[in-house]
Amino acid sequence: MNEPLRVDLVISIIAFSLALSVSFRSTRDKQQTLLSVFSFFIALIFLFKYIFLETSTHIWLRLSIGLLIPLPIVALFLISTFLKEENNLSIELYTIQYIFAPILIVGLSTPIFNNKEFVWFSISYVFGMLLFTFMNLVYISSREENRSQKKRIILLSVLGTLSIFFSILALKIKSTLLFSGTDALLIILFLYYISESVLNGKLLDLQEFVSRILILLVISVIISVIYWIFVILISYKPSDMLLNSLAVSISITLVFDRLRQYVAGFISSYITARKRDFTARIKRLRKEISSIIDAEILLKRVVDEIFASQKVNYCAFFILSEERTYYRIHYALGQQIPERIDNIMDHSLIEMLSEQRQIIVREIMEKRYSQEPSLPEESSQQLKTRDALNSLVRLDISLIFPVFIENEMYYLLAINDSGVPEPLNAEELGELIELLEQVSVSLQNLRIFEGIKEKDRLAALGEMAAGLAHEIRNPLGAIKGAAQYLNPANLPQEEAEFLKIIIEETDRLNRVLTQFLDYSRPYQGESSSVSLDNLLRQIIRLFSSDKEQKYSIRYSNSSEDSIVKIDTEQFRQVMINILKNAQEAMPDGGEIEIKVYKENPIGRKILSTVLMREREGSDKIFIDITDKGIGIDEKDIKKVFIPFFTTKKSGTGLGLAISRKIIESQNGKLEIFSKKGEGTTVRITLLSFSPESLK
Repeated sequence: MNEPLRVDLVISIIAFSLALSVSFRSTRDKQQTLLSVFSFFIALIFLFKYIFLETSTHIWLRLSIGLLIPLPIVALFLISTFLKEENNLSIELYTIQYIFAPILIVGLSTPIFNNKEFVWFSISYVFGMLLFTFMNLVYISSREENRSQKKRIILLSVLGTLSIFFSILALKIKSTLLFSGTDALLIILFLYYISESVLNGKLLDLQEFVSRILILLVISVIISVIYWIFVILISYKPSDMLLNSLAVSISITLVFDRLRQYVAGFISSYITARKRDFTARIKRLRKEISSIIDAEILLKRVVDEIFASQKVNYCAFFILSEERTYYRIHYALGQQIPERIDNIMDHSLIEMLSEQRQIIVREIMEKRYSQEPSLPEESSQQLKTRDALNSLVRLDISLIFPVFIENEMYYLLAINDSGVPEPLNAEELGELIELLEQVSVSLQNLRIFEGIKEKDRLAALGEMAAGLAHEIRNPLGAIKGAAQYLNPANLPQEEAEFLKIIIEETDRLNRVLTQFLDYSRPYQGESSSVSLDNLLRQIIRLFSSDKEQKYSIRYSNSSEDSIVKIDTEQFRQVMINILKNAQEAMPDGGEIEIKVYKENPIGRKILSTVLMREREGSDKIFIDITDKGIGIDEKDIKKVFIPFFTTKKSGTGLGLAISRKIIESQNGKLEIFSKKGEGTTVRITLLSFSPESLK
């Protein structure tokens, strides 16, 4: 076999191998499907070319050129889809190819194909479109802000351009050879680079690419040497060759994974210098966690350390949204991070995390799913596993860990390590799991610590309030009595105004003192079972009866039969205070929405195992009071429950603090979610009972 034929056959075999490796994957996205098509096209082009050169039958040349003509549009579609970039030049290239490709393909079936100029024009068209496609990547890289991604796009452009350029240089025209020969090495390198990038969801940098090439070469050489020794050197007859080939194939299959891991570790450690002491880093972080007393600092330290190990593409903490309908990014580092994890689209993944309460590793789940027996109809568990896997693939998550706070799945830590030179191994994964379990415990303890600090604050306020009550109220009463004795009606207007101010200010100071005592005094109310719907409707009628028309209240309740055990008078005080705050946040008027629901407003209880069944016969019910007012600054959100903190000119800063204390004394919870300029939602969570459970 001469050299050109050998090159064509090698390229065809390798391209077929890449195409089949993608096609046999259990789950494929659009990019991987395009990669498989692109690889099949190249494999068939060179296979048909090889057959043509062997047989000199022109039908194979027609087929080869017929597949070559649409190759640029497949390449452009693959690259645009993978990079998610499409500029004006890309659109123009699409237009040109949509026009010329059908014309050229039709020309193959006509006598014009026998014209050498037509063949030359077809080949020139293909090379030209491919060159424009790869040169366009340089322009795309110039617009890329991320320097690392910019270098990777340029690397893709250089590999593609060089493979086309050397293919043109290798083009020879002979009497029986009307097709180009290409530099096999560059085409194989380009195919391998684009396939590894697509399969790993990101472009490889130069060091990663060199590392993977070296791993592939070393393993290939080792396997080739083994075959050469056992099949060629020590095989004396055909039967020996067959037996030795079988024995060697079985042996290599058994040790291949270990061999690949060893070679990858060796190259990473001694050639590319990419070894990272991940275990030591995690152990050091575990020692630091016990001294961190701020949840935000703790979360950031975990993400910073994991990402700094360069073992992952990204690391992100997701936090449960205010509406409990999705998880949004709380703190993250890396590239191509999903914006949110949705309770509807990813409900199987959410349910699995809430049920198992432990880390989920995509690779392990894929193996378990593939090993399950295939049935005509999948079981509910298999369907859930498949849906969860699809979510992990869509979100590009390698492993995900739930963090529970007060029996609620509050945080999710998502990590992607696909495509890195040294992904997390079993030992490192074990260290990471221990770290995350410690983080979960620490966050629970920090929540308890915040509660202890609040109790200490209340105790200190109680002692201070008891001591100051008489010291302030006695002279306050004397001041007001003296002012009333002077009788403003018997004085000139100016002096009378001053006396009125004295009386009004003593009344205001007395109200502040009363609120202060109410806040520090232990709860002494009596709870009773009432219909929450009836109680809320009474409060709304009471509040709306004498208010301005510019305010309106929209009420909805998806659980009208719910019974709650609360002190009705104190609950009415809380609701009136919240509604007054909502009105003050909308000085020009507006609508206040009160929404009551037992589960997520989306109508599906996706977090049913997480959103708290705390006792037999009871569940939790949520009351959301939402306004479209001025909102609260992010820096002030955590301060709104601190006594005497207020942003109002005439506020005491005790209303919300007292409200939260009342709700918590009823075994409930009061939270505030707000965004400056968009409005505020106050959420009250109470234990709810069905009428049957109280009988």
